[in-house]
Amino acid sequence: MSLTIYFLLLTVATAVALDNEIHLIMPHSGSAGQKHSDLDCLSWRLGVETNNIRDWTAVPQTCEDYVGHYMLGKQYRKDCDLVAEEAYEYAKGLNISKDGKDIWVFDIDETTLSNLPYYARDTVAFGAIPYNSTAFNAWVAEAKAPPIPGSLKLYKRLVRFGLKIVFLTGSHDYQTEPRAKNLKDVGYTTWEKLILKGDNDGSGYKANKRKELEEAGYKIRGNMGDQWSDLLGSNPGDRTFKVPDPILVGGKYACVNLTRVSPLVGLSGRGFTVGHAALKAVSCKVTKHEKTYIENQHVLISFAFDTFNIFAPEAVELLNRVQRVMNSNVMTPRSTNVVFYRISFAIQKGLAAQLVAYLPSTTM
Repeated sequence: MSLTIYFLLLTVATAVALDNEIHLIMPHSGSAGQKHSDLDCLSWRLGVETNNIRDWTAVPQTCEDYVGHYMLGKQYRKDCDLVAEEAYEYAKGLNISKDGKDIWVFDIDETTLSNLPYYARDTVAFGAIPYNSTAFNAWVAEAKAPPIPGSLKLYKRLVRFGLKIVFLTGSHDYQTEPRAKNLKDVGYTTWEKLILKGDNDGSGYKANKRKELEEAGYKIRGNMGDQWSDLLGSNPGDRTFKVPDPILVGGKYACVNLTRVSPLVGLSGRGFTVGHAALKAVSCKVTKHEKTYIENQHVLISFAFDTFNIFAPEAVELLNRVQRVMNSNVMTPRSTNVVFYRISFAIQKGLAAQLVAYLPSTTM
């Protein structure tokens, strides 16, 4: 009897302990064991971090609490510290030259500085609300982002080793002053270069800047960032280190290229095929623009139709996605009709040469 009671007490104690955990590895559960019918938030985060889940524009709303608990809890800090420690162990073994040309490249946002105070705002909801560049730029201008402790510790160690530091960020060059102030205020006091994006920097910006550094004689001994775009492409360096970031990594805009064509375009002696013009337009748009969209981490959806009302499959799928999103948000029939009326109006009047849709392209 006493053994049975002890077993029951142990079971209850274990259950209580599990309920207090934030990051449970349980099927179909998010933070604190919260049940999600269609999405395992821990698996979603793993898929995003490993770049297996792509083309998403916002954190799924069902995972907002999970991501918030993760980013504000101990696990995110531990994960960042682990990456920093691995980078330190690697750097200890480097044979650093004395010519001052051995450099370590750091990204800024979510790599050396943390924007958690911004992402915790109700208007951002840890990425569950689509990215607002105006609001984020206003936050950057405040120059109040705290450091990521593990990265700051690594930075100081690398400086002591004799490595030169290069900060390479996607922030625009008009933000140079607040970025430099923020870095210095929190402890990143010296660097070889602070590189920000200019108006003429297009696709492949970070890869191009790394190439310029190496062409100038620098040797990139290490490269650290939170997004895959920080680490992929040409001239990545001797070794790369990715810090966790389930809010931004892989997030993309789905850019909808609207094309209206005459059904008679492309006719030949082989006869007329209904819908051929729309399908041809899709193919041409993808061939012309897809590479640029990919390099800028955007998703291209070619929305083509002809004046015989034949829609390309991609256009039909987009409309279906819009409908599913509205249904999942329990919109009224009236509001649903308004949305489709607006889309129809834009098409008929030719007012939308390009629509930028904040629609998750993989989670709908």
